[in-house]
Amino acid sequence: MKDLSKEFYVIAVDAIGGSGKSEPNNEYWRSFNQITWINDIVTALDIQNFNICGVSYGAYLAYYYTLKRLDKVNKAVCLAGRIPSNSFEVMLKMMTAFLPEALFPSEKNCTKLLNKLSGPHRSTFHNNELLMKHWYYLLKYFNNRSMMQHKIKIHTDEEIAELRNKVLFLIGQYDRLSNYPKAIRRLKDNQMNYKIIPDAGHAINHEQADLINMEVIHFLH
Repeated sequence: MKDLSKEFYVIAVDAIGGSGKSEPNNEYWRSFNQITWINDIVTALDIQNFNICGVSYGAYLAYYYTLKRLDKVNKAVCLAGRIPSNSFEVMLKMMTAFLPEALFPSEKNCTKLLNKLSGPHRSTFHNNELLMKHWYYLLKYFNNRSMMQHKIKIHTDEEIAELRNKVLFLIGQYDRLSNYPKAIRRLKDNQMNYKIIPDAGHAINHEQADLINMEVIHFLH
């Protein structure tokens, strides 16, 4: 945030319903819609046009909102994200990455899961006691039901074509959730901008912060 805010006016948006995030109200359970939610945010802040950047599920939100509101978004950056071809692909990758550790969220299993999701720079987490404790609490108290309101829509190649030259995907070399042949092939086939970031896993913006900031700033400028 410190580096990015030297170049841009940065707003960190809380993913409502997410692990460790804002408590949803009753309306959330009745009629939550991602596009309406982001529209409400930018309307309340009186923002006309902007860039959008997200990590993991936030990467999906970034390109999905861009696709629906091309008039609002200048450019989008998707960190540790991909464009899935079907819902089964999404579920399979999530289960492979998070199970069995997430089912038994002890501190030991949280460390094992972090190591599985990270690249060689995992010491960024291990050397930060507060960050490790935060990660443990997120996993231990995560409410899966609340995130079920955040549906992931599968898009056709024709829809994805609208994003060409407007979106950049930055993907960690060791990211098992977004760096696999089918996902990379879909980006290539649709002529999307993407880069594989060496020595990074899923927590790409923590593991290679300086490099990611540089790539984001360069693309947005």
